[in-house]
This record gives sequence, structure tokens and C-alpha cells, in this order.
Amino acid sequence: MLVLALGGCGEGDDPEPERKGQAPEPKTQPESDCEAKGLLRDQTKTGTCKDGDGIPMTVANLATTLKMPEVSAKLITGPRRTKTLNDGTNSETASGEYVVFGLAVTNRTQKPQTTALLGYKLLDASGAEYTLDSNASLAVQDGLLEQNGKNLQPGLTQDGELAFDVPPAVAKQFAAKPGAGNIVITPFSGSDGTDNSAGFGYFRLNH
Repeated sequence: MLVLALGGCGEGDDPEPERKGQAPEPKTQPESDCEAKGLLRDQTKTGTCKDGDGIPMTVANLATTLKMPEVSAKLITGPRRTKTLNDGTNSETASGEYVVFGLAVTNRTQKPQTTALLGYKLLDASGAEYTLDSNASLAVQDGLLEQNGKNLQPGLTQDGELAFDVPPAVAKQFAAKPGAGNIVITPFSGSDGTDNSAGFGYFRLNH
């Protein structure tokens, strides 16, 4: 075997032994689409990407509009903390504390939709997941779930409030610094949990 030495060797110098069976350099894992676009939920850029499973993910900040193929949404109030909710007709008391957000949603499809088909979750800074309190949504002003059975026509917007029952410490985090997590919205077609093609929407609550 011909061995090429880089640089001269003096008489009596031994050439560097050939390294056999050396493991190749580890390959760097390719970035996901969301990583490549800088759209991870803890960053600041907004837009749409695909997560590691190829599901579309649209990310918006507090002051921006979340635009998905089927629905757009904008946070208009909150977060606010309260132990009880009362709209003059219905009253509810939280097991922990309620964190309440005002939201405006617009139907971007070509047919009437009911806002009750939209799904909502709240994620705190640790990644813990909280579902919407449907009973509390009857005791807030214009609770979005009160629209059950009523159609939202194409191009029209419905305002309402979302109430999540969370531990008091978590409620304090959201109220003191709304950077404690995300609101996740599932569009109309994903309401039954079997169709993720329309993706998910994420509101960052810290930007």
C-alpha cells in the first residue's frame, strides 16, 4: 500500500500508522422544518411549518393574528385570574383558579361552521396541558362554547371567552407574566381527533 506523508520525514522517523476500522464522524440530525424556519414555540418568529410528524403548525404571538387554512384567531383580552365566574345567569367556581382569555375567531372556510367544533388547550411553561372548562364557558361573557348549534357563516367573526381551570400557582404565572406557555387551537376539521391535515395553531403567550 502506498502511504503519502504530508510534510517531510527525517531519517529514522516512523510514518504515522494507518488507522483501520475508525468509526465515521457522527452525522448531524437534520433540522425539522420548524427548527429550520425558527418557528419553535419558545422563539419569536411567526409563520407556518411542519412538525416532526409532518403536521402543519401555525405559530403566532400575543399581538398578532393566527391564520390557519380554516380559521383565523386573535387574542383580544386576558389573561385574567379569578376564582369564580358569573355572567348574571350562570355561576361557576374553580377547583383551582380560572385563567380567562378573550378570543375572536373568523371562519375562513366556504361553508357555515360552528365554533363549538374548534378545540382549545392551554400549555404551561412545564408543558402541562389543560383543557377548556366547558361548564365555566357558560358563565363567562359570550363563551365560545355557548355557540353550540349556531353556525358561524363564512368570513364572519365570533368573539368569546375561554376559561381554563388550573392550579393557583399556574394561574399566577400566566397573570404576572403571560410567557408561561401557549394556547393551542384545533381547527374545525380536526375536532374529532382523526384528521390532522389542517394542523394546529399555537399562540405564544410571552411575545
